[in-house]
Amino acid sequence: MFPTDFFLYLVHFLRSTLKNFQQLDLAGNCVSNDGWLAFMDVFENLQQLVFFDFSTKGFLPNAALVRKLGHVLSKLTFLQEARLIGWQFDDEDLIVIKGNFKLVTA
Repeated sequence: MFPTDFFLYLVHFLRSTLKNFQQLDLAGNCVSNDGWLAFMDVFENLQQLVFFDFSTKGFLPNAALVRKLGHVLSKLTFLQEARLIGWQFDDEDLIVIKGNFKLVTA
């Protein structure tokens, strides 16, 4: 199974069963921009989420993903910490995704 296939399976699983998740650790992944965009539709429904870790090595998110991530994060009102270590953001990206939570990127 390819990493993207696994991730899409995870998206389906999360959509159907884990709406009350408070923590989500997907660190060490190798998901593409398209995979993350597909996941965002499920991710925004995890309304009880307090912490997540999507850290990886050297990931450059495209503009569409940064915008969608910022939109989703603004809806997660219980979120306290977001770990995106290894994601390569510029200053404008950080403005888009910044919120009332601790953002860890390094």
